[in-house]
Amino acid sequence: MEGYEAYREQAREAIQAAGARALQVEDQPSLDTSPRNACLALVDACDVFLLLVAGRGGWTAPSGLKVTEEEFHHARSSGKPILVFLEEGDRDPDAARLAQAASDYTQGRLRRTYGNPEELGREVHRALDELIPALRSPLRNPSEVQAALLSFDRTQDDVILRVCSGPQAQGELLDVLRFDDEALHQEIYRMGHDPAVGIFSYEEPKEANVAREALTIIQGRDRGDRKYSRVTVTTSGLMLVDTNVTGRTRQDPIRDMGTVLVLLEDDVLQGVRRALKATAALYDLFDPHRRHERVLLNAALAGVGYRTWQREAVRRQTYGMRMSDGYELAAFSEPKLVARQEITDSDTLGSRIVGLLRREVESDR
Repeated sequence: MEGYEAYREQAREAIQAAGARALQVEDQPSLDTSPRNACLALVDACDVFLLLVAGRGGWTAPSGLKVTEEEFHHARSSGKPILVFLEEGDRDPDAARLAQAASDYTQGRLRRTYGNPEELGREVHRALDELIPALRSPLRNPSEVQAALLSFDRTQDDVILRVCSGPQAQGELLDVLRFDDEALHQEIYRMGHDPAVGIFSYEEPKEANVAREALTIIQGRDRGDRKYSRVTVTTSGLMLVDTNVTGRTRQDPIRDMGTVLVLLEDDVLQGVRRALKATAALYDLFDPHRRHERVLLNAALAGVGYRTWQREAVRRQTYGMRMSDGYELAAFSEPKLVARQEITDSDTLGSRIVGLLRREVESDR
């Protein structure tokens, strides 16, 4: 901050002129916490993170990153909107690295440059004028996502995995007038068939069902079809991805009774990953400009019934049976707020969901 006071003051005035309040560490009172924790707490508290990159990288944090760099990564991991402003001129290696990461073509942000404090103030004000109205949209009630998550049809015998999500901010994600658009259906088909997603198979029949407030693409003849999958998008922005996780990885269902008596962990893990990748692809399709960076998400299993959870596909002479009549088992007690990047990078989130579902199955007896 030393030597940069005029720039920070111009940014503060622009923030206030746009109708918001600046959270800056120099405004904080004496606190019973470390400076590092105080700075990261301000990142957590803000609704928008403004990154100013000048010529020097600054102080180094205990993580080995520069302080500003650590704050940037912390904001990005939380899914907050990030606005990047780069000062024109030369940079030392640390500042150059941060500028490159912040403006990376695929993982960074579209940045603006400035040459003096007044230019910075104008760019900050212009950016916030565009962003703040969207941030003032009403927030989605998590109970809406949870209700949709658990709205299973209780007729199937196979185990169905569902990942249900919705943007944290309310707002129309898909125009109802597009529901009958065959071009839109084809886009969803292409998304689902993409090997990187894999929720659909070219070998299986599909149909599109259009309702007043939802578009659903169904693969498979019925829910008992081992290749059954379903993708639903609603006008309110809810995304539901269903897939059958009963015995998809096993080869001999007739000879091995275990396919009807156990739920194999790898089947669930692969299903969760497919569903998360499909969810991420749907957001990229319907929100390509990433107006919605934070998403409420949960996952559930339906129809586990008498099956027990098995971590490895080992043939046994005898199999235990669950005695619970619990039908829907959710990973989280309420939808979790996640960044869209967490959904795209599905391995960590997927493994956590599987671990929570395993606990639910094993404890619900």
